[in-house]
Amino acid sequence: MEINKSNLIVPAEYKLSNYPNPFVEISTIRYELPFDSKVSIKVYDLMGRIVATLVEGDKKAGTYSVDFKRGHYRGTLYCRMVAKSNEKQFKQTNKMIQLQ
Repeated sequence: MEINKSNLIVPAEYKLSNYPNPFVEISTIRYELPFDSKVSIKVYDLMGRIVATLVEGDKKAGTYSVDFKRGHYRGTLYCRMVAKSNEKQFKQTNKMIQLQ
């Protein structure tokens, strides 16, 4: 489930983070949007295959979080966010390490 932490405070810049990292069962993906944006957040394996689509759609400016549950995947994964607004485009990829 995705949670919008705050629509009252608009972040100054785009940000993507995940914690804990490394993680065992669940990693929380937190992202900040300074502008209303079309957002895509996907998790990929080492081969570049999509493991999960966590966010896909239009979001208001603000701070959000969504949980990633590892499922049957092990090892290193990558979380990639692409956000597009009228003002900017942002891309970031974070390494996620899942402990066995």
